[in-house]
Amino acid sequence: MRLVALLRSLLARTQGQKGSKVIVFLSCIDSVDFHWRLLGDSSMDGEKTERSGPGEDKSDTEDSKADEEESKIAAQSSLLPGASIFRLHGSLPTLIRLASLRGFSAIPSSKSEIPAPASFLCTSVASRGLDLPLVRAVVQHDLPTEGGATEYVHRVGRTARAGNGGEAWSIVAPNESEWVRWVQGKMKGDVTGEKSDGDKVNITIEGESIENVLAKGFGGKGSEYEARATEVQLSFERWVLRRKEDADFARGAFTSYTRAYATHPSNEKHIFHVRHLHIGHLAKAFALREAPNTITDHKNKISNVSKGRGSCPAKSTAQHDIGDAEQRMQDAVRAQAGARRRMAG
Repeated sequence: MRLVALLRSLLARTQGQKGSKVIVFLSCIDSVDFHWRLLGDSSMDGEKTERSGPGEDKSDTEDSKADEEESKIAAQSSLLPGASIFRLHGSLPTLIRLASLRGFSAIPSSKSEIPAPASFLCTSVASRGLDLPLVRAVVQHDLPTEGGATEYVHRVGRTARAGNGGEAWSIVAPNESEWVRWVQGKMKGDVTGEKSDGDKVNITIEGESIENVLAKGFGGKGSEYEARATEVQLSFERWVLRRKEDADFARGAFTSYTRAYATHPSNEKHIFHVRHLHIGHLAKAFALREAPNTITDHKNKISNVSKGRGSCPAKSTAQHDIGDAEQRMQDAVRAQAGARRRMAG
């Protein structure tokens, strides 16, 4: 939901400009695939819900849909009108990787032609060594698990190239706030260890509240953005509830994310530790309706997940209808919004 709001805001501001492309860095392959499928296949009005025709075998339909998605290059989302969504990671077939790079990197044939907006969901494989022109913004949805400040700088360096403007965003959880001061210190000459005190520059990372991001992304008067954000979250949950395959993707991405988070080096553990994760909020980030203590991955093996501060016990996965799930989601979002307002006050 945060990512959608930020992308909507960035793409709206760059619409029709020379640079209208956004790179989004995610921590693992499963998260890239999950977000790409979620954005491309979910819908606010449910219009993309798949139904098997009369006499049509449901398993054959799902297998055919999976094959089609594997070979698809760009996705489109009603939440990001007019924008193509590409993906890149090391496990994609070579032909799809090359086609995705060509699609995202495409430059208009004439100067008068307006470039089409595009988003690029990727792992750190795209942080260096690729020619990606006209990138207006870089969004680090997940901060680097390897390479520390050096990797952060490489990612940021994908924008504002060749004299063009650009901006870089990082989504930082409350328990990770110390990272801001840490990475600022590293960038003031300590990233490579080669700069002297006289060469160090004054670099400042500016903060932006999640409320402002949501308000700019979803619009509306006053607190209307909260209701709109809730509807987006509910549409994502409906997508996960729709088919077992979609739920498996969400669970697999959740599991892979927690595993990737646990790989932060020891000198960053005081900032990034899996025990500090709020498992309930993390589950919602992957459109899951429950905050599990254990979760099943794609191979049906059980992976234990540490309980973060404030996490709640796993609930039964017995039958719940979508209406109950939506009501619980609305209550949770309103409760979180009220807590944020109290903290701001």
